[in-house]
Amino acid sequence: MPVKVLALDTSTPGGSVALLEGEQVVAHAALLPTRRSMQTLAPTVQQLLEQTGWEPEQLELVAVSTGPGSFTGLRLGVTTAKVLAWSVGAEVLGVNTLEVIAWGVPQQGTLHVALDAQRGEVFAATFTRPEVQQPWQRQGEMKLLKRSQWLQKLRPGDWVAGPVLQLCRQELPQGVCLCPQEQWYPWAAQVGQLAWWRFRQGQRQDVWSLLPQYYRPSPGQKG
Repeated sequence: MPVKVLALDTSTPGGSVALLEGEQVVAHAALLPTRRSMQTLAPTVQQLLEQTGWEPEQLELVAVSTGPGSFTGLRLGVTTAKVLAWSVGAEVLGVNTLEVIAWGVPQQGTLHVALDAQRGEVFAATFTRPEVQQPWQRQGEMKLLKRSQWLQKLRPGDWVAGPVLQLCRQELPQGVCLCPQEQWYPWAAQVGQLAWWRFRQGQRQDVWSLLPQYYRPSPGQKG
């Protein structure tokens, strides 16, 4: 029987929740950007469980995007995932937000994904794959760049995705391929599919070691 997966994404101003059986999406709901809070996330999870007829104790894997992204959103998602996994005895697995976005892009070649990091900067990563049947492979580490530096890295024929395109799609160099707008975001369904794929590869994570990955000091912290 396929593993029952609960997936959460609260890394961007919106957010979403999904239930999956293995890689198959069973139910999905978006969170309103103005109402993304513990008071709305938990009821949305409960609503989806009731909609599908699943009991919380049937969940076997809880997946969550761990960053980069909104400081408040990441804390909300990771805390919720840990509490749910611990309370029902499920496994838990965190996945990188940029890798989640790449997972939802069906093209092949070179893909650049970026999130707005404020202060004129972006969190950026580059992925490649020669065939669509293969998963995207990240090339090097994720980087924090000036948005102008990121734009200078793009080459004709490269694909681009990510929420930062809301701010700079008009600045893309000529010949760069813009992914459809629905592929710019880290949907919970993709969080679940990526986590399930890694779970099948043997990846495991202790619930107590799961933490948000901010990739820069949160407001009020030094350095």
